[in-house]
Amino acid sequence: MIRSAAAVLLLMAAPTHAHDFWMAPERYTAPEDAAKVRAVFRIGTAAEVEDWDTKHEKIVALRSIGPDGVTDQRAHVTIGQPGSVLVHLQGRGTHIITLESTPSEIELPAAEFNDYLDHEGLTLIRDWRAKNGQSDKPGREQYARRAKALVQLGDGPTDMVTRPVGLSLEIVPERNPLTLKPGEALPVRLYFRGEPLAGARLELESLSAVSGSNMALTTDAEGRARFTLPHKGNWKIATVWSVPVQGNPRVDFDTLFGSLTFGY
Repeated sequence: MIRSAAAVLLLMAAPTHAHDFWMAPERYTAPEDAAKVRAVFRIGTAAEVEDWDTKHEKIVALRSIGPDGVTDQRAHVTIGQPGSVLVHLQGRGTHIITLESTPSEIELPAAEFNDYLDHEGLTLIRDWRAKNGQSDKPGREQYARRAKALVQLGDGPTDMVTRPVGLSLEIVPERNPLTLKPGEALPVRLYFRGEPLAGARLELESLSAVSGSNMALTTDAEGRARFTLPHKGNWKIATVWSVPVQGNPRVDFDTLFGSLTFGY
C-alpha cells in the first residue's frame, strides 16, 4: 500500500461516479511536426465509458496552452457521436488542453444523492444536509465540468504544466509526468477558485488497461497529494467538489467535476 504524510490512500471499492468527464487525446506524445491531434470527450470510467453528447452551447471555453501562448480551439470541435476536437498545436514542448462546460441542473432522490455524497467523499455537503434537516430530501445541484489533458510535441517536456492556468477546479501536476522515473511519485495540487483545496478526494485510474490498480487520495491542508503510478500508460486523475448555493430556488449545491489526463 502506498502512503505519504501528505495524503491518505484509499483503495476504490466502487466505480467512479458516472459524471466523471475527461478528454482522451488519440496520442499523448507526437512528433513536433504533428500539428493536429484529435481528442475525444469521455464520460464514465475506463471500464464503462460513454461519449459526451457534445453541443457547442455546452462549451464555455476550449483552449490549448503551449510554448507559443494560448489558442482558442472551440472552432475545431466536431459535433456528434463521439464528440471530439481536432486540436491545432504548434511548438515543441508540453501542451495543455483545457475544456470548461456550461452548468446543468439535476435532481436525485434522497437515498441516491446521499450515496453519491458518501462515494465521492463530499462530507461538506453531507454535513450541511444533516445540519439543515435536508438528509431525507432530494438532492438538487447544478454541475459543470473542468478538464485538462497534456500532450507532448517532440522532445523536451516543459515545466509550464506545473502551474495553474485558471480553471475554477483544477488539478495541477507539480512535476511533468513525462519526467518521472520508475517508482518516483507524482505530486499534484488541487485548486478551487484559485485557492488550494484541502479535504478533496482525487481518484487515479488507468486509461490504458483495467488493471484493478485504481486508488484515491485525500488532499492535505495545502491541497496536495502524491501518486505513485504502478505502470506505464495513459492515466486520469479526477475529482469533484461541491458547495452550498444561496438564493437559487432551483438548486441547493454548485458542483464541479475536474480531471487531468496524461501519458507516463
